[in-house]
Amino acid sequence: MNKIKGIEELREQLSAFEQDISESIQQELTRVNRAVSMEEFSFIPFNEDVSGYMDAIRLDSEGQVVLDTSFHDCSEKHLSACIADNEIDHWNMIGLLELLKDTPPVKLKRYRLKGKSGKNDISFTIDDLIPLTVSKKYNYDRLVRLINNRDYDTDWNQPMQGEYAALYGHKRNEKVDFFKIKGTQVIVMPGIYIYPTILTEAAIKNF
Repeated sequence: MNKIKGIEELREQLSAFEQDISESIQQELTRVNRAVSMEEFSFIPFNEDVSGYMDAIRLDSEGQVVLDTSFHDCSEKHLSACIADNEIDHWNMIGLLELLKDTPPVKLKRYRLKGKSGKNDISFTIDDLIPLTVSKKYNYDRLVRLINNRDYDTDWNQPMQGEYAALYGHKRNEKVDFFKIKGTQVIVMPGIYIYPTILTEAAIKNF
């Protein structure tokens, strides 16, 4: 006769399942190497009451799985929090993993700002751009005057093309003009090219 498993043992198995499949989802997002919009999926693998608020899935700067959301009180939510809040069940977690396995990767462009006056060149992708939120968007003429190649040359060999749309496809970037390159204090502005600016993070926060 098979031994009936106790509640604690079943809880441990469920916890292990959630951990394992979360790591598999994380691995698939690493492979895909981009944020994936829910519009790419044949169905949205979240419970019905929240599925309409899930916009995209991606990895954050710490490599954790995050959902970009349209909830009135938050714009992003970790997958672990969605699990804890019963917004995705185990079958939907399997469905999410299957959808991601069918999602093709996109190789991100690598941009290079050439340093001047002894400054090192800076190499980065759009995933290295940290949004700096400001209270209002500036008009085109004002933004153009903030472009500055004093310390770094714009990468004229690498126009943004489709990556501009990909960058602003993230809800968190919708009203952002300026981004800091991760690991630096350099502030850039996306456009036809990615332009360095003379701005500092402190100056932007004081706008």
